[in-house]
Amino acid sequence: MRLAEAFKAFSASILSSCKIPEKVTSLPIQFEAPVYGSNEPTFTEFMAPGIILSITYFMAMGLTSISFIIERKEGLLDRSWIAGVTSLEVMFAHVVTQFVVMVVQVGFVLIFMILVFEVPARGPMIWVITLTILQGLCGMAFGLLVSALCDNEQDAIQLSLGSFYPNLLLSGIIWPLEGMPDYLR
Repeated sequence: MRLAEAFKAFSASILSSCKIPEKVTSLPIQFEAPVYGSNEPTFTEFMAPGIILSITYFMAMGLTSISFIIERKEGLLDRSWIAGVTSLEVMFAHVVTQFVVMVVQVGFVLIFMILVFEVPARGPMIWVITLTILQGLCGMAFGLLVSALCDNEQDAIQLSLGSFYPNLLLSGIIWPLEGMPDYLR
């Protein structure tokens, strides 16, 4: 908002020195009050949603990939198959367990961000919770892929971090999307 006002003042001063009417400098759009948030958000308000989603995504991805790899490495997966458990049942058990853990993590993250750190959450809380859980499900799905590709924990951690940092940098949390080249958007 301040940028638009600064542009208007700058262009008005240039046009007035050239004896051109000030009406010409008005912007073709008008900024109204936003539905959620404010025209001048604080740094915390800008960063908090992205940080919440990044924490949820990375924790779900890391926990899912490591739990599958440890189970396979210690022979628990082979024992389960010998006992007659199907791969669908193993997958379902892991997904349900990881989902419960993820819901608890999402609860803690949201409680700390909203109540302890007093980050404003404008709008329906059900959407905040739903979108955060869906982001965790995406992390869980990627964690399953990582566990299928890696044989040990170190490889899984390296692959997770190697894929997470570009995701973090290109998502607009650290660097705004408007400042990126078009092919990276």
